[in-house]
Amino acid sequence: MVMATLGHTRLVLLKPRRLMNVNGESVASAAERFGLGPEDIYLLHDELDKPLGKVSLKLVGSARVHNGVCSCIESLHSNDMVRLQVGIGWPQGRTSVEHQTLEVFSSAEREVLPQVLEQGVELVVQHIQKRDQSTLSEGSPRADTWLPWTPSS
Repeated sequence: MVMATLGHTRLVLLKPRRLMNVNGESVASAAERFGLGPEDIYLLHDELDKPLGKVSLKLVGSARVHNGVCSCIESLHSNDMVRLQVGIGWPQGRTSVEHQTLEVFSSAEREVLPQVLEQGVELVVQHIQKRDQSTLSEGSPRADTWLPWTPSS
């Protein structure tokens, strides 16, 4: 766990040590400890339906078949968390989904990771800054809203 600030916003960065299928317990425990609601949580996860290197934010919605996201939704009793989805693409050939999601990245895939990290951080920072500037009267974002990454100038 790491504590940080972004402007006037305090951040708690958490990397659960539990297996993906039960990581929601760690997230819910940290949320309770720091007085955070589900809407205050940014969840980073892999996404098979996006090609390697594609990064986007999903504002609330279902977990579909992602066990780690399902665990967080169940433990928090809400699907209102913002999700940073990082594309890993579907496996090619005879590679299983389990192998695709659990194995280390190849050298070619690792070359893409610095850009993915930069995009993901920038997208989350942009969202936090916009959220901080908005008023409560604007209401909650729609469940199907997606924010693609756009580099700042």
